[in-house]
Amino acid sequence: MKRYTYDYVNATVVAVECEEHGYPHKDERGETQYINTHFDDEESAWKKLLREATAGVSLGERACTKARESLEKARTELADDAEILARATRAYEEWQRMRDGGS
Repeated sequence: MKRYTYDYVNATVVAVECEEHGYPHKDERGETQYINTHFDDEESAWKKLLREATAGVSLGERACTKARESLEKARTELADDAEILARATRAYEEWQRMRDGGS
């Protein structure tokens, strides 16, 4: 019997032959048939592919947003730490001058 599955990487639906329907049986490629990977009609496979791709985009957008926020926080912390280092360096140099009797 012909069933349909999707190839996410190649963004397409693939017709596969199956000797027996459903889990735990395998398709002609040796892939186990699950209710969310193998479909009796082509349109269902296309809809699943589109849902998976939409979810992937959504996850990617969230990851990018989080990465931008983390980068901005790191830049702020870097600027703050650089300012502290500059102030500490000036204070240390002043302390050394005072210790050595200079002005």
